[in-house]
Amino acid sequence: MPLILTHLNGFNAGSSTPDVILTSLGASLEGGALSSSWTSDSFAVTANLPVVAMIHTRRGTGGISVTSCTIGGFAATQLAASPAGNDHVSIWGASVTGLTSIDVAAEFSLSTSGPYFRAWSLTNLLTLSARDTISDTGDPASGTIDCPAGGVIIGGGTNNTNTTHTWTGITEIVDAYSGGTYNYTQASDAFATAQTGLTIECNPASASTLYMAAVSLR
Repeated sequence: MPLILTHLNGFNAGSSTPDVILTSLGASLEGGALSSSWTSDSFAVTANLPVVAMIHTRRGTGGISVTSCTIGGFAATQLAASPAGNDHVSIWGASVTGLTSIDVAAEFSLSTSGPYFRAWSLTNLLTLSARDTISDTGDPASGTIDCPAGGVIIGGGTNNTNTTHTWTGITEIVDAYSGGTYNYTQASDAFATAQTGLTIECNPASASTLYMAAVSLR
């Protein structure tokens, strides 16, 4: 069943158009032999809406990153990404039309043993482009971000430690270990009122370097 984000900061103040509604389409954790090409499970879509996908992975050495992505076969645009490193997380978006199901396919700069994918649809989105972004690595990883009234902020982090994480600024969606290679965590919120210089932080409970990315959309 799709998960609909209902947590709102404010009460539709400062926006003359309907607020963005972020709806999870599903998630999948892939795994197997090392490969530079991976595809998620299939996710059902019910309307011609923009779709955003988040991709987490780990290589361990060499500075891995996602080099290209398609969503439902449509070429996706990178909206935000962590620095390339031992671990990586990136956020991509595409306008998807005429489909009842989609998958997310990604090409990586290095072979990896399997990424974690999550996809969302966005209702009432004015434009599928980043309004502001964060790209950071550290312990914790953090940054400041602006978000227009009625918009959403989506963030994610990846590291190689089996630990929990505490998010500041946006609400955690998932915090899990892949089962032997890396940890992935995600958070988001909708904001009815404009945010300026909002601090977003993701703090691992155990000492480790976290790779984080976040984007605001309206």
